[in-house]
Amino acid sequence: MELKKLTPFLAAVMLSVWLAAGCASTETPIDEETVQETAETENTPAATAIDRTKVTEAKNSADSARFEAENAKAPKAAKEEYEAAAALYEKGVQLEEEENLEDAYEAYTAAESGFKKAVETAEMRKQEALKAMNEADTAISSVEKNAQDAAREAEQEEN
Repeated sequence: MELKKLTPFLAAVMLSVWLAAGCASTETPIDEETVQETAETENTPAATAIDRTKVTEAKNSADSARFEAENAKAPKAAKEEYEAAAALYEKGVQLEEEENLEDAYEAYTAAESGFKKAVETAEMRKQEALKAMNEADTAISSVEKNAQDAAREAEQEEN
């Protein structure tokens, strides 16, 4: 897989690692009651894993971003970004089916970012195309004006 396709996913993973490292490096004095409470909450599934609700919300956000990308014509205008995001989305679906909710959440989140990037790229390319079309229209108008002026001059010289 190309690096461009993995960039949004890698950024999300790097951010997670950075945040985890930042939290791990803070020193806070802890008493025995806090240790006991922490041990009790860490043994619950909700405390150790992302729940299905967060995964569903991430998937819905990715769906919305995908819809926006399709409306912006990103599958054609920003093909690489769109396809990379779509691959991340499909990976999220697969991971969710395998009950790997944490990785599914990360994949959906990365897919959402990828779809948003595809929209930005598609919009930028659209603006570039519109600018080029306007410049071409201006050039055509200039040529037509020059042709009309030349025709008038030729007509005046004949008379």
